[in-house]
Amino acid sequence: MPELNAKDRLHVAFVTPEMVPYVKTGGLADVSAALPKALCRLGHQVTVVLPRFRGIAFPPGEFAGSVHVPVDGMARSAGFYRTRTPAGVEVVFIEYPPFFDREAIYGDYGDNRLRFAFLARAALEYFRSRGERPSVFHAHDWQAGLVPVYLKAFYWDDPTLSKTDLTQMLRRANRDDVAFSIASFSGTPVDTIRAAIAESAAILAPAAIDEPKGPAALC
Repeated sequence: MPELNAKDRLHVAFVTPEMVPYVKTGGLADVSAALPKALCRLGHQVTVVLPRFRGIAFPPGEFAGSVHVPVDGMARSAGFYRTRTPAGVEVVFIEYPPFFDREAIYGDYGDNRLRFAFLARAALEYFRSRGERPSVFHAHDWQAGLVPVYLKAFYWDDPTLSKTDLTQMLRRANRDDVAFSIASFSGTPVDTIRAAIAESAAILAPAAIDEPKGPAALC
């Protein structure tokens, strides 16, 4: 396979709650492993960011620093551990035991929205803290659904992350419910969140906002 020219080589950042072989509850974990591997094979740089859940051995890789992650009024910091798959995919694990060191990966936890808001914001803060601007963020399912919203609401003028492209595979949700939820724990005006959600949805492919209907929808 011919090598990509530098101008055609992308840095694709995946944010996902699951990835084979680290954690799996369904097909999302398979897609989160297969698609990055395929992109690496084509010559692109790929980084996958996911939580270090209890079932993932500690440490899952080399320590790559820690940053403050602002999602609500609490002072919280995430640690990051980095490894690389045999296919060349960089995998970054978010370390925050209060949210991710639990019996169940998802579970019927009352703070699930906050837990996965933390995932989305921590992933963005990882790249910002390192001065890395991915060519595109690929957010998988509702657990990573706030990645585009946060980019538009809080990083629109950030020197590192502004103007980053987005793709998203996300189950349909009531936008007002999401907006009020974020506003309730972040202190951000609900109209600001509404506007960010609307702008994010407008730039995403319409098919990506609904639940994927088969393998073709995942690529």
